[in-house]
Amino acid sequence: VFAEGIPLSTEQDKDCLSPRHQFIRHQILEIFCATKDDISGRKHNKKVHIGQAGIRCVFCSQVPYKERAVRSFSFPSSTTRIYQSVTVMIHHHFNTCSCISEKVRHTLLSLKNKAANGAANTNSKQFWVQSARDLGLVNTEHGMFFEKPPTGQNKKAKVEKSANAELLTSS
Repeated sequence: VFAEGIPLSTEQDKDCLSPRHQFIRHQILEIFCATKDDISGRKHNKKVHIGQAGIRCVFCSQVPYKERAVRSFSFPSSTTRIYQSVTVMIHHHFNTCSCISEKVRHTLLSLKNKAANGAANTNSKQFWVQSARDLGLVNTEHGMFFEKPPTGQNKKAKVEKSANAELLTSS
């Protein structure tokens, strides 16, 4: 099972999403596959399977589950539910996660009211679905899974993501 996270962001984000959503997808959230530990720490009734793809906060992903703020990760039932899961995380996790730095919080707040890039893009939610598919996620009767294990290119993007973190938070 591939448990190391990969970026939720894609190169096309800048053309289709608001600066705030670009920042969230690039700096705060990642896609990962559920491990036995992820499943055993859950209190929800919804069944999650080993290897199922989820999204999580990169800042608290290594903190023991019981010490994290609420909604630190989610297992959307399909690619069409990713946007909704992110929205829930924005409202319930980002403000309470003690692992998110003040600098990142400040950037989130400053981006909150900025106009969307490609402002008239009414297909934003569809973009979230298509970008998930582009990352290799597929819908199954048991939730989202990677069609095949993420490639080295996705891992390289994660390294570049870390290197670019300072650039995005300083603008």
